[in-house]
Order: sequence, then C-alpha cells, then structure tokens
Amino acid sequence: MSVVAAVCAVLSFSGEKGPKAYPFSGQVVSIGTEMSTGSIPPYTDPYGKVHGGLVTTRRRYVYTIRTDKLEYDVAGRRRLDSALAVGHVVSFRVSKGSFFVLTGEKEKRFAIVGERQRTLPNR
Repeated sequence: MSVVAAVCAVLSFSGEKGPKAYPFSGQVVSIGTEMSTGSIPPYTDPYGKVHGGLVTTRRRYVYTIRTDKLEYDVAGRRRLDSALAVGHVVSFRVSKGSFFVLTGEKEKRFAIVGERQRTLPNR
C-alpha cells in the first residue's frame, strides 16, 4: 500500500502541468486609454543633500470585452495589442484578479480594472 502512495505522490508532484483551459469567450467591443500619475517624494541622500521629487504620467490601453452575462474592462501595457482589436472574439480565463487571453500558442496577461453585469434590453 505504501508503494502505491509513493507512486501517486511522485506523479502528482512531478511538475508536469496539464494544458490550461480557457473556458470563456467574448468579443472586444471598445478600446480606450487611461492616464494615471504617480510621484516620488523628495529625499535626502546619506550626505545631507536634498534631491527633488519626480512626477510621472502613464498611459495604458483599456479594452472592454463582452460575454453573454458580463463585461470586463481589462488594462494592457503601454502598447496597443493587436490580438485585442475591436470585433475580435477571444478565448480567455480569469485567475486571481488577472485576465489571460489565449493568442495562438501563448497567453497574454491583463489586469482587470472593471467587471459589471451586462444589461440586456427589454423586449
């Protein structure tokens, strides 16, 4: 019995992971930009000299992806992502506050900045 348990333990911790599943699909319906600012306060170096602070501005693209029941707003990096053009249908998964889109053989990670119920028109 202990041999069977040892074999199961070795197989489960072998580091081999199965393929990731992308159970959701949605359509990219809009692309926008979001500006954010950040600052670094003035500081004093070890020799007593005061150095000025710094203010930075960052622009990132925000994509809206619509599924049957939800709409996700996801933020990308600085560059516009060609995999998320308006009208494209994408396969994705959501894990720990991140949004992973399958693009060919690779996946791209985006941050979820908004999630809302989709309102359907009354008939």
